[in-house]
Amino acid sequence: MRKQVLKIMAIVAFLTLVIGLDVPLRAYAEELYKEDTATIRLDYTNFQYAEVEMPSDGYIIISHEETMISIGIDSTDEFNAHRIYGEDEYKVNLKRGNHRIYLFDGAGTRFFENEYATVHYKIYIDKDNDTETTPMQDDYKYYVIDEQSCGIKSYVGKSSEIVIPSEINGYRVIVIGQKCFANRDFIKKITIPKSIQEIEDEAFSECYSLSSVTFGDGSQLKKMGEDIFSDCEDLKKVVLPKNLKKIEAGTFSGCKKLSGITFESGSKLQSIGEDAFRECKSLKKIVLPKSIQKIEDSAFMYCRKLSEVTFESGSKLQKIGEDAFSECTNLKKIVIPKNVKTIAGGAFYNCKNMVSITFQSGSKLQKIGEEAFSDCTKLKKITLTSKKIKSIGEDAFYGINKKAVIKVPGSKAAKYKKLLGKKAGIKPTMKIVIKG
Repeated sequence: MRKQVLKIMAIVAFLTLVIGLDVPLRAYAEELYKEDTATIRLDYTNFQYAEVEMPSDGYIIISHEETMISIGIDSTDEFNAHRIYGEDEYKVNLKRGNHRIYLFDGAGTRFFENEYATVHYKIYIDKDNDTETTPMQDDYKYYVIDEQSCGIKSYVGKSSEIVIPSEINGYRVIVIGQKCFANRDFIKKITIPKSIQEIEDEAFSECYSLSSVTFGDGSQLKKMGEDIFSDCEDLKKVVLPKNLKKIEAGTFSGCKKLSGITFESGSKLQSIGEDAFRECKSLKKIVLPKSIQKIEDSAFMYCRKLSEVTFESGSKLQKIGEDAFSECTNLKKIVIPKNVKTIAGGAFYNCKNMVSITFQSGSKLQKIGEEAFSDCTKLKKITLTSKKIKSIGEDAFYGINKKAVIKVPGSKAAKYKKLLGKKAGIKPTMKIVIKG
């Protein structure tokens, strides 16, 4: 059966006209009087092929070309397919019953399922516009990586609770492909097996009903692409595997109900990408692993309920990027790890409930960027401990509480007094106190 399917798909790939899909594709199937005849209409003509699965290992392939192409394996299944009413309507006459068909749009999303008595159809509209064979098992299209492993290319099922297989057709599943599950409103729960090593860009993006994501015990996940879970508005809590090294740009951006992110003990995470948690409006607390070295631009921007950010003891963090915690209006205080060298422009801009900032003893801080703490209107206590400070940007402390007290190390008092002038937003009512 597998060889027959691959043979058929190879023939189809050779014969099919490859046309780009620049607009969303919609289609529907219509059964006529519960007989073995159905009309299939497509309201946009740029599709590659439709496939009707026969009851005894046979297939009808409808290719969008001048002449319709019909291919069958089992001669006992008599059929014909032809175009009617121009370019956008096709009629399939089946001489035997119990056929199967599902209807998918150009993104691979199933939006129609026909459950009539004798005719049940199956249509694929290929969005990838390639000429390669795409094998399939159950509800998964996949591609072979090597003799032992494969990746999932797309999901064509309709289940609301998905347990992704660790093996397909004897191949170990190690990759979840780009946009594989994207835009499936019906998905509520996902379980990802420990075999997965990489999840590509936008794999689960805009799954608006997705509320639960579980990684298998002993997960081997090392790499996640950009926007993996972006705009999964119902997602509430996630525990990230310890072998993951980077959270890429936009991974959880727009996850409005995300209230908890936990990192497995012994996490090897090294960086959090741009916009990774942007507009996670329900996120209240986060404990960041000591392995993290960089927090990129806007990583937690507009997380307005975020009140506690804790860095594990021994943190290796070196850089906090531009606007990283900007507009985190509920953040009250923070202790900056001693290995941080750069706080970029606007990093804590408009954190209007911030009351204190402390840099750990032995701080290696060299640079505070423009407007880094600007408009933190309640900020009254700042403890600077670095003896390696080189620059403090314009308006870095503009708009902080007019009675703020800034403590600086005695050995660098002159340097700090020079840097903490009017240009940095410091007013005469504020105090610079020499410590030690």
